[in-house]
Amino acid sequence: MIAETTAEMDTLSVSEAMMRLDLSEQSALVFPHAGNGSINVIYGRRDGNIGWINPEPENATD
Repeated sequence: MIAETTAEMDTLSVSEAMMRLDLSEQSALVFPHAGNGSINVIYGRRDGNIGWINPEPENATD
């Protein structure tokens, strides 16, 4: 079973998201990136560092 919750998400810079994650008791934070509007994730890694997932847009070319 999966519990679904809806919530508004604030648009944040990565540094703002890191501060919110640090002040919360959560292990991860999903947020729209202030620079490009894409959905990003920051999370606490097992080694004590912070991980950041910043996906490339689907239409990005190499």
